[in-house]
Amino acid sequence: MVGVLKAANSAEEVEASTLLQFVRGDALQPRGTGPRVVVHIVNDKTPNWGGGGFAQAVRKQWPAVQVDFQRSVAENRKLLTLGNARVCDLPNGLLVASVVAQKGYGESVGPRQAAFSCRRQPELAQRRRS
Repeated sequence: MVGVLKAANSAEEVEASTLLQFVRGDALQPRGTGPRVVVHIVNDKTPNWGGGGFAQAVRKQWPAVQVDFQRSVAENRKLLTLGNARVCDLPNGLLVASVVAQKGYGESVGPRQAAFSCRRQPELAQRRRS
């Protein structure tokens, strides 16, 4: 399941946005025109993600996304802090956001829980203004 939040600019937008629309399809083939965003979760221990599941499919579809993430972590290891995100621009108005929202990886005694942070992401805010 994927969800995207957008701040409303007016009361009319708030009212119009209360409807939830379910769309079935391939998340690796985003539809629509204009900017589109694919968001996936990565862990906080290594910049080398994609060993299985959706992250693996993202890595295979757009190898440049993982290369960009790895380079960014090499420059600033703090990117791997839970709640951070890295956005990679791809051709045709596609953005792929790698959100650090999983504590660790590998075997665990129970289901691994994703950890989310509600703090504002400066990189995402900056991208919105440009």
